[in-house]
Amino acid sequence: MSERLHIWITGAGRGIGAAIARALAADHNLSISGRDTARLAEVITHAPTGSRIVAHTCDVRDAASVREAHETFVQAHGPVDVLINNAGIGIFRPLVDLSIEEFDDQINVNLRGVFLCVKAVLPSMVERQRGQIGVGEHLGLAEHVDRGLIDLAATVPEHLTELRGTSWDGCT
Repeated sequence: MSERLHIWITGAGRGIGAAIARALAADHNLSISGRDTARLAEVITHAPTGSRIVAHTCDVRDAASVREAHETFVQAHGPVDVLINNAGIGIFRPLVDLSIEEFDDQINVNLRGVFLCVKAVLPSMVERQRGQIGVGEHLGLAEHVDRGLIDLAATVPEHLTELRGTSWDGCT
């Protein structure tokens, strides 16, 4: 068996995040976060026997919430080796019909949330010259006509992740 990595999955309470957690639970130390405590508990309940999973309720829009989750995860499993930024929301209608609150919520979850989580794990990764940061795949959006804001909110985190090659020495 290869080395057990410490993997933090945001938005892990359902959908793609929960599926990623189920796929990785047997072989790695997982830290899972999301806004719904009951859904996170359900992910742990359905994990393979012997899985090492720590869950923490976390709202990625909130810096204090992200810091608290990260501290909990580091205490449980040591420094994060892999961050999977999966938390995200999408409101699928024309931009002209979006309220300012809906716009702000998408940007705060899909962009600010990625920034805050990267900011939490990056210092340790740079110090250790080891780590990976990824942005969850935005599946099923290709057919949707009114996705301009979704594309914007998805593209910027992808560019943040690509910056690692020049400014995050030692991390991939």
